[in-house]
Amino acid sequence: MKKLVKKYGSMLVLAAVLTTIFVVPFAYAAVVGDTPVAGLEYQAPIDIITAIATWILGFVAIIAVIIIIIGGFQYMAAGGAEEATAAAKNRIVYGIIGLVICVAAWIIVRLVASFIESGGAPT
Repeated sequence: MKKLVKKYGSMLVLAAVLTTIFVVPFAYAAVVGDTPVAGLEYQAPIDIITAIATWILGFVAIIAVIIIIIGGFQYMAAGGAEEATAAAKNRIVYGIIGLVICVAAWIIVRLVASFIESGGAPT
């Protein structure tokens, strides 16, 4: 159990901090008294879906960058050990692949949203 806490403890703390930074302001911004905050009026469903997808993809991109950074630190700390170096290189490559997939997904979401908003006509 201590190994799990040691291994994943920092990731859990990071997740808690990011959740506090990004989620709590939206909870406070939802309603002030009986008056909705400006910008939270009715929106089209496609706008809501696009916003949610953008937030999720942004969070995934942050995770991919963190994985790349961790792989970089592992590569520097490998000290020439072939197994550790190979594992660090794999982590960096997988992080880059994840980041590319995330950017591609964001582009697809934006294109589909643009296509739907324009009524099917290309813009």
